[in-house]
Amino acid sequence: MAAQILLAHGVGTAIDLVDQPGVDGAPTLKVPPTEFLMFVFGPNATDQGEFVLDDDGCKRIMARFAERGIDLHGDWEHQSEQPIEKLPPKGAPASAWFKPAVRSSGLWASDVRWTPDAYAQIQRG
Repeated sequence: MAAQILLAHGVGTAIDLVDQPGVDGAPTLKVPPTEFLMFVFGPNATDQGEFVLDDDGCKRIMARFAERGIDLHGDWEHQSEQPIEKLPPKGAPASAWFKPAVRSSGLWASDVRWTPDAYAQIQRG
């Protein structure tokens, strides 16, 4: 089964979830991925327009990642992109932490570590 994960600026990517049989008649659970493709090399359509991912862009992304020295995050419904005054009282909690990785197909989220809430939500479908 493929699920849709929305990425920054309205880009969606289909990811495969592995079925994990439930124990003692419990429903089948979906296992969230530990990596997924975020952007392909070449054109990527977003709700803010199209951008092209190329080798130079990947080098700059990876250099900035190395410079900052912290993992990147995913959040619920892109709340972290909202102005602070529009955030809910709890802020913009992360749903996952990951490291970017450049591969032959494009830019990937690798070593994805889901928060317990996000992991449970993905498992429920």
